[in-house]
Amino acid sequence: MTKPTPRPGDDGYSLYVSDPTPSFPLERIRKQDEEIQIPPTSPTPHRRSHPDRTLKILSILLAILAGCAITGGSTYALARDVQRSIENSRGAMNSRDYKHWMHIARTAVYDACYHGCTNCNNPSYAYDACAKTAEVNITGVICDGNVMWNWKDRYPIACLQAIGEICKRDMFRSARRNHLKKFAYIVLTVLAGVVGGFLTYGIFWCWVCQYRKHIAAKARQKSAVWPRENGYGYGQPPPPPPTMWESGTEKISTPLKTGVAPPMKASKKTGRRSLSWGQLSLAALATVPGKAAAYPCTGYDDVANQYFVDANRSTFGVVSGWMSNCYRYRRRSGKRWCTRTRRNVAPIDYVNEILPSVVGCGFELVEAVEGDTNLRIANPLIEKEWRVTIRVNGYNLTKSTETDRSIQCLHDISKSNK
Repeated sequence: MTKPTPRPGDDGYSLYVSDPTPSFPLERIRKQDEEIQIPPTSPTPHRRSHPDRTLKILSILLAILAGCAITGGSTYALARDVQRSIENSRGAMNSRDYKHWMHIARTAVYDACYHGCTNCNNPSYAYDACAKTAEVNITGVICDGNVMWNWKDRYPIACLQAIGEICKRDMFRSARRNHLKKFAYIVLTVLAGVVGGFLTYGIFWCWVCQYRKHIAAKARQKSAVWPRENGYGYGQPPPPPPTMWESGTEKISTPLKTGVAPPMKASKKTGRRSLSWGQLSLAALATVPGKAAAYPCTGYDDVANQYFVDANRSTFGVVSGWMSNCYRYRRRSGKRWCTRTRRNVAPIDYVNEILPSVVGCGFELVEAVEGDTNLRIANPLIEKEWRVTIRVNGYNLTKSTETDRSIQCLHDISKSNK
């Protein structure tokens, strides 16, 4: 018989022999890779501290000059326009005839003092006109309308000329005041100068940035033509990335699951209680009116008239009231605040207030009279203090040379005499 061929491993020995691990030249390979790599070129920073400081100072100076130019030029143009308007107004007033100003003095001053106004809302209308007549002081001539109210010739020529000059001066001052209001636009000119300065500053630096970009683009084009010092041009592909010899394991921390507490639920009772209190407070504010200062007004009530007559039935007149006492207040209507006007004194109330003084002058109250009552008792304090007017049918019905005592008594009615 043939003897079987022994298989490897049958003798108890391993097929593999453990030899010492061969050493690879790692340091040499690393040095070769470092030599292959292109050293990163760190661009040298441009030192622009000194030029930037100079440019900043220059830009600030340009902005200040531009702002001052805009403000100064617009202010000069505005001043010239105001001066031209004032000169034109003065020339127009000086060119008018003196008769024109005498007519204004008669209608706007003396007639206002003698006749007052009809249904106007200014209780001091006649008082201001009479005060202007008292400003005139002419030797030997009386110009005060409070004194001449019952005269036959109560428009002296000398007084009309003097009052005309006053009206001319006042109108010129009023026109000048209106023209000088244009100087309020100086605030806008200053604002325009500030805006112009900022725009100049921004435009200057935009130009500097564009210029620097242009210079940088030219430098890049010039460097693209010539190869770099290390032998690699812009047209060559970049070298392969460096080999990573060292690597580390990063520890990834898994966040712990933490339980989030649910938000606390608000109490329904508390919410309902706060809502109801808020509604109550709004309702309380809506019912409280915000009053302002009272002022005379017209058109809210009917005109009140009360007639009177003396014992002889020869002198009669009427007390008329047309002004009310009003004030404005704010009130909430739904979601909006509305401004409304309310009156607390009616014309009939003012008439009833002065009637005892009229009766004290010897008159009795009647429902109607026969005749015209077109002569006003020219005491401006009656309208200013009582807010009514008194008209009669005549001043001197008893004697043609003097005013009746009852009429003079009506003229002297005043709250200051009480």
